[in-house]
Amino acid sequence: MKNACKHLLLLSCLVGWSVPAYCEPQPVQVLGEQVDGSLMQPEEEPWMLTPNEVTNCDLSRPSEGTCTMDFGPLPPIMVTVESGYYDQVPVVVRKTHYEHRRRSLASRGAHSTAGPVGTVTESVVYRSVYRRAARKFDITPIIMKNAQKFNLDPWMIRGVIEVESAFRPHAQSYAGAGGLMQLMPGTASYLGCRDRFDPEQNIAAGARYLRQMLNRFDNNYDLAIAAYNAGPGNVERYGGIPPFAETQHYVRKVRKAWSWRP
Repeated sequence: MKNACKHLLLLSCLVGWSVPAYCEPQPVQVLGEQVDGSLMQPEEEPWMLTPNEVTNCDLSRPSEGTCTMDFGPLPPIMVTVESGYYDQVPVVVRKTHYEHRRRSLASRGAHSTAGPVGTVTESVVYRSVYRRAARKFDITPIIMKNAQKFNLDPWMIRGVIEVESAFRPHAQSYAGAGGLMQLMPGTASYLGCRDRFDPEQNIAAGARYLRQMLNRFDNNYDLAIAAYNAGPGNVERYGGIPPFAETQHYVRKVRKAWSWRP
């Protein structure tokens, strides 16, 4: 049909025939819609929290209807007044005989110390979306284990991860740093990290390096954070946080992320 239409269109141009209706361009048929969004809040990412219980809902495949998820105590940042599968997570919806709508997993009890229980209604949550969110949750035990091993505040590790990679295990910078804690190849090798994009290895190496920097700078957290960004040599050379705008901004951002608590 395509070739026939091409020939007819060519002939119509040459001899002035009208174009058959079946050869005219047809409007694109809309089979689905992508609801835009991002996986992260702009500044604060409460991805260390894990769901305590998921009931009446199978998020491993597209589902519809109502499900309830109990997340236990949650910080206000995690909860929205309107309903939706975290307003920031993109959800693919298909148009069927009735309209599927995006809802949130949060109820109005945003500041309840007992922890809000949210409901999802008429939503279609695709496997890829759920798996991407699940990977974020999985780093919590890794952070806790290495915080204990290297005598670090787990929220410091979390703060560095947030600023370095925004919790993306496969993040890679133009300079060549990679993984959750953005390790350079040489640094990763020195720290015994074979795969920088493996969360377990990356966080273990990054936490070890943070401990080394703290030991080197007498447990001065600002200097250790600056050294993580600009290198210990620059911190020693300038006798403090180097006068680099990037490094000074980096220290402030990590401090801000570190101060966040659920």
